Amino acid sequence: MRRWSVCLSLLIGVLAFAAEKPNDTKVLVPVVVNPVGGHLVLDLKTADFSAEGPKDVKLESAQLVPAEALPDPQHTIPVFILYDAYFFPAPVQTIIGSQLLEFLGEVAQHPSPVTLVVNTTSGLKPVYDFGTDPKVLADALAVLNTGAKASDSKVKEQVDRLKILRTYIPAPSAVEDQSKLQFAGLTSIAQILGRSPNRKAVLWMTWNYWLGTGMYTTNWTLNTMAEQRSLSSVAGSRSEDLLANASDTRYGSVPPLYQKAISSLNTAHISVYALQLYNPNDPTFSLSDPNVRNTAEGLRQVAACTGGVNMKDFTQMKVGQAVSQVRADGGPYYMLTISAADIKKTDWVPIKVKVNRDGLSIRTAPGFLGLSPSAAKAAGISAK
Repeated sequence: MRRWSVCLSLLIGVLAFAAEKPNDTKVLVPVVVNPVGGHLVLDLKTADFSAEGPKDVKLESAQLVPAEALPDPQHTIPVFILYDAYFFPAPVQTIIGSQLLEFLGEVAQHPSPVTLVVNTTSGLKPVYDFGTDPKVLADALAVLNTGAKASDSKVKEQVDRLKILRTYIPAPSAVEDQSKLQFAGLTSIAQILGRSPNRKAVLWMTWNYWLGTGMYTTNWTLNTMAEQRSLSSVAGSRSEDLLANASDTRYGSVPPLYQKAISSLNTAHISVYALQLYNPNDPTFSLSDPNVRNTAEGLRQVAACTGGVNMKDFTQMKVGQAVSQVRADGGPYYMLTISAADIKKTDWVPIKVKVNRDGLSIRTAPGFLGLSPSAAKAAGISAK
């Protein structure tokens, strides 16, 4: 009997150790290699890259991922637009909706492979698919603007989809749920577009990114940061930015959703190009506001971690201009698989990726959010 008792105790100890075992995982890291002399660099192998960082970071493999492009002479890159409409009061949503309708009017006159979906509290709502006949879109816009009746069923269906751009989209009641909805939208678009193995481009129209950047991405894990305890608010300084991003218990469950979205996007080979929205009717709006700067930095991190970029001069940029910039940056990229070990708690893991060939320059992710085993499980992310 005693022998069985000892065996049972050992078994319980082994199971407890297994439950607390650090998360050994693999992450996908996109690398954009800048063209040389106007020519794409398509012949790099795993040995041409290296990765450095804590947590026993190791480079496992590198894969060239071709760009998603149409079979036309220009090899036009389709752009998928994800619009987080719920952030703004009705008058501002009306302004942005009008801008998107104006852009779709341009698409109807000059066909362009773009797809537009709106992120709402009830999920993604399709507005326009570039597989739709441009004449159907033009007729639907005319019906929407004049109030006439649509006799064609396809036109009527397109009108019904366009109406969301003239409909108020309420925000979640809890402010932290706005951040959760941002990441849910990105995760959903990854699931939809993941059927193609090629690199896709998503123009993400959003605002109020509260999660922080780099090592400060984990501000919402309720850790007290020594640097913050000694900060004083100096206008325009990094100190002010950090204080504006102070730890908040409401956001404790958000970091795993961030990494789940990034993981989903990279698995689906999607690069995010962030277009920062704002309220043009707000007289207090300023690019020097710490919250505005934090949003810009956060969106820049999301873009970098997926192989995209954050759009500059967003206050002056029209939707069509943003789409053109996305296409200009589009092309193949490399997806690196990097392993990391001994991840015991949720924390930012900085990495440095290099290309070991003279004359080449790259753009890549600054790191990733390593999740504790419990956080990874809660987010539905398993170690690979």
